[in-house]
Amino acid sequence: MEIQGRRLGLAVCEQRTPCIIITMPRYNVIFESKEIICGVVPRANDWIQYECILKVKDGGKMPASLEMKFIPPHPFSVNMPLEHSMKAESISGIYGKVVKFLTKYGVEFRG
Repeated sequence: MEIQGRRLGLAVCEQRTPCIIITMPRYNVIFESKEIICGVVPRANDWIQYECILKVKDGGKMPASLEMKFIPPHPFSVNMPLEHSMKAESISGIYGKVVKFLTKYGVEFRG
């Protein structure tokens, strides 16, 4: 059974009474790419790198997502997180968040 595009399932709850379970629709990935994000810590002249996976789905409130994994070695003056993920409405919104994320740690985005 479906109501407004959502599937409804029937299950038995803990009290042994029928319950209705609403499942959210799954969106398909329409674009996926590997990215490398580099930055420099100006006060120490150390470089950092993140290996990223950029995904764009065909629907939802935040269809663009970026999963970042740090590539060692760590810079001398800053302890960067090993993993970070973010979501936004568009790819340009993701890169705006990347710049904010890096400036929080004193790193300048270099592409």
